[in-house]
Amino acid sequence: MLLVTRPLPDSIPLATTLQDMGFDVCIEPIISITTKTKQKQSLEDLLAKPPYAVILTSANGVRALAELSEERDIKIITVGPASYEKALEFGYKDVDMANIAYGGDVKGLVRHIKEKYSPEDGMFLHVSGQITAGELMQSLKNIGFQACSLPIYKTSYATAFSSQLIGSFEEGEIEAVLLYSPRTARIFKELLEQHEIGQHMQKVDCYCLSQNVADKISEISFKNIYIAKNPTQDAMLGLIKDNN
Repeated sequence: MLLVTRPLPDSIPLATTLQDMGFDVCIEPIISITTKTKQKQSLEDLLAKPPYAVILTSANGVRALAELSEERDIKIITVGPASYEKALEFGYKDVDMANIAYGGDVKGLVRHIKEKYSPEDGMFLHVSGQITAGELMQSLKNIGFQACSLPIYKTSYATAFSSQLIGSFEEGEIEAVLLYSPRTARIFKELLEQHEIGQHMQKVDCYCLSQNVADKISEISFKNIYIAKNPTQDAMLGLIKDNN
């Protein structure tokens, strides 16, 4: 059985795909996302100016932006394939994705913006969660860009595993864990320690979207740790297929 740990809106379609591939799947979201509807007016005010581009560093940001605003003509810059594909799915017409070769993280995004755009272009708006990865705003300002940030969704974290999941680990029913973000991986590790079930990971494989994710669980004694060649859903699914 494969354990899917993504937020529920992402876990459900992923689980369906994995089941179609012949796998048994269980879902236990490590992270839950809630759109901050009180930010709707603030967002509309910022988009009315408008900014040169909106920066999105996660699929969660895309989903929240689409929920709070019907604007689809604004230029979008995404950190990687997941947010890029989600932006297209929600109907955004002008979407640019940071070069995957730059690492698929905030540093790579800053490098992409520096090389492709100019400080004279105008304001870059980052719509984010309450806790953002890296120091995107400061990094952009350090190289002369105008940048501002608006938190439009809230991230909540699991404080415990369900009793069903703990039992599944203890009974050896979980064959592999799928981890898609460094934050999810870190919390997963902390919950293993909290429940004192880390020893059961010796019979469990772990599939990681990127090296940054794998780094967070490197101290866990997994049977195998597999890392996708690039941070995309297709790469993860290919990795799982190739190792089963």
